[in-house]
This record gives sequence, structure tokens and C-alpha cells, in this order.
Amino acid sequence: GLQVGSFCTLLVPPMAAIPAFFPKPLHRFVGNPRLLGFLEPYEERFAVIKTLNNVYNAAPASKWGLSIVPLYGVFVGYPPVEKIDLNTSMSLCATGSVWSVYALMIQPQNAGSRALCAVNFAMAMVNGYNCYRKVSATPAAAAAGETTAPKP
Repeated sequence: GLQVGSFCTLLVPPMAAIPAFFPKPLHRFVGNPRLLGFLEPYEERFAVIKTLNNVYNAAPASKWGLSIVPLYGVFVGYPPVEKIDLNTSMSLCATGSVWSVYALMIQPQNAGSRALCAVNFAMAMVNGYNCYRKVSATPAAAAAGETTAPKP
């Protein structure tokens, strides 16, 4: 008969078959967390190069670069409530929530996975706050002359 283990191998291809779907020039990057190979000789002397030349640390750093502007906007009240797109803010809030949970499931946990969780959590909170600002700005508040939601 058909065993459960053999049925699972029919559904999920073995890991060795997955790189075959990628173009040939990308095969050397599969399973390699190093970003720039020519920096490898310097990694032992300079810890910062070893840290930044790793995709597990560079990915959260680049995502923080994209998330810092909306995070700053929370503190200065930008964008105005009229310019907040509720659909975009809701989708970014949901995306940040899902990926922060996913970052906690990465094993083994390291500083890169925790930083990825932190940046996704920050993205969820910032966009959740923008959703709150947009929803709390009712037409009655706009008629009264208020342009932004009251700050907590």
C-alpha cells in the first residue's frame, strides 16, 4: 500500500529539486546567506562586515530603511487624515502582523529574525494607528473644523 510518508513526498518536491526551477545563474545563491562573496576574507577581522554581509541581518536593516519614514510620521502627525488611504493602511497592518508572527517561527532564533519581527511589528502598529486615525475622523469632526484625530 501507499504509506503516508511516500504520499507527502508526492505533494512536496525534495529540496534538491527546488533549485532546478531557478535560472542557472541563480543556482549558486540557493542556501548561501552571504551577500557579497568578495568580502569573505575580511569577515574574520571585522565583525561589522560579517554581520552586514549576511542576508539574515541585511534584510531587516533594509526593511527598517523603508519603515522609518512612516514611523517618524506617527510622531509628527503626517500624513494628514485626509491623505490616509484606509485600504493601504489596513493591508500593511495585516501584512506586518502576519510577518511578525512568521518571524517568530524561524528556527533557530537569532538577532536577525528578532529584528525582522520588530520591524514588521512596527509596520503593523504604525499602519494600525493610521487606520485608527482615519476611522476616528468622522464627518461630524470634519464639519466641526478638526482636520486630524486627537493625539493620545
